[in-house]
Amino acid sequence: MDLAAKGRQEWRLDGGPYRSLYLRNGRDLAIIGNTGHDSCRTAAARDVSGHYVRGLGRVYAPRLTPARFLQDQSYFAVAQKKYIYIYDRDGVELHRLKSHIEPTRLEFLPYHWLLASVGNPGYLKYQDTSTDTLVAEHRTKAGACRTMTQNRHNAVIHLGHQNGVVSLWTPNLPHPAVQLLAHLGSVVGLSVDPSCGGRYMASSGADGGGAEFEWSAKGALAVATGGSVNVHTKPSIQTPFAPKLVPPLYLTHSIPHRPLTSVRFCPFQDILTVGHNTGLSSLLVPDSGEPNFDSDEVDPFKDKRRRQKREIRGLLDKIQPDMFALNQDFVVSLALPTRLMTAVQDKHDIPGGDKKKSQEEHEKKKMRGKGKSSKRCVNVGLWPELSSRYDPGIRATICGVLGHRRFSAWEVFLKGNWSTATFVTDYFPIMFFPVLYISVRLVMHERTVPPEEMDFVTNVNEFDAMTHDNPPPKNKTEAFWMWLM
Repeated sequence: MDLAAKGRQEWRLDGGPYRSLYLRNGRDLAIIGNTGHDSCRTAAARDVSGHYVRGLGRVYAPRLTPARFLQDQSYFAVAQKKYIYIYDRDGVELHRLKSHIEPTRLEFLPYHWLLASVGNPGYLKYQDTSTDTLVAEHRTKAGACRTMTQNRHNAVIHLGHQNGVVSLWTPNLPHPAVQLLAHLGSVVGLSVDPSCGGRYMASSGADGGGAEFEWSAKGALAVATGGSVNVHTKPSIQTPFAPKLVPPLYLTHSIPHRPLTSVRFCPFQDILTVGHNTGLSSLLVPDSGEPNFDSDEVDPFKDKRRRQKREIRGLLDKIQPDMFALNQDFVVSLALPTRLMTAVQDKHDIPGGDKKKSQEEHEKKKMRGKGKSSKRCVNVGLWPELSSRYDPGIRATICGVLGHRRFSAWEVFLKGNWSTATFVTDYFPIMFFPVLYISVRLVMHERTVPPEEMDFVTNVNEFDAMTHDNPPPKNKTEAFWMWLM
């Protein structure tokens, strides 16, 4: 707590309001202002490292443009009015992504090296920052989107739309993995809890006045609305409440500098940074930060050499875009048991080894006319089965359907192809089918045969005799006669 108290700061800046963004290790901070500049600063002022705040670069961009750090503090992406631009820590433009048009929100997936963006056209795009290739492009079909966040547990992108729907997206699916109607108005705030495996999400809509959310590493939820910042902790935040009841508060703090535009928890610290009209303010939230860190993942004390090694290791361990899944506990399905591959009595039981031979035998027996629907029904014994199972009305129905499939001519409905004779010839069976069905039921006076009374024994031998394979023709005359019959 003493170290967190030393790290608490107040920035008084002109040209607000301002937004803030922390790097994963909590050492660097990006400040986005309303007057059109983004600044990257070292946020470890008088903390465990003993450094003071110093400016690292300034980028001129539209008002309150979204920005995201990439793999480390050396590069960050800024969504300007027309395209996305990549800058280094000194504010020098390195790259311009022209495929991302009018972006409004950005997210960077560190384990996949993917930069995700969504904008006014309503397209969600994934850009691989290691190879500079556009991995996926999804059309959300919900118009302009101005709310986006990621689930740190499975790297799934959450989008909040103007119709109140929250959708979950992955680059390997062309459609939303999940859709949820969360609000009656447009969604203005989203945040996913990283402490519970990404199973809890907080959202705010225009129907409720709107609010800014942020979850800490230990599950504390900060809500900035109006002129105050409220912090809720577990288990009260995970307990169901009535819509008009507010969960119990853990901490509340009023800030007179309205509007409150952002709330960000500093990783590995009990510090909450709030962006407002006159700059940034830091609040102390006890027991909100994770005290332990993994130096192989994020290291606040890494130098240039260790940063370079971490970058190389991240490229080697990069997860491919086709491995996204909502349930990360499910790895893969089990493979089917393989057949015996060793020789038994000088014979190899290889899967698919006799497939080529069976195809050759099938091609030898295949002749013209054998593929007709009537021939197939006779060969597999379909007609006897239909005759014994179904009553005359159903048999008439099957004959009508087969006649329609055989004589339908949809070309007559195309422009310039109308033919009265063709229409009457091909579609008269459809109009005649009800008359045929009713007539058969009235004339034959047969009732529907129930399953327990169906006869599967009578004349079975005669039906089986019809299913034998015809002998191959001996000459061209027999072949022509078999094709004709």
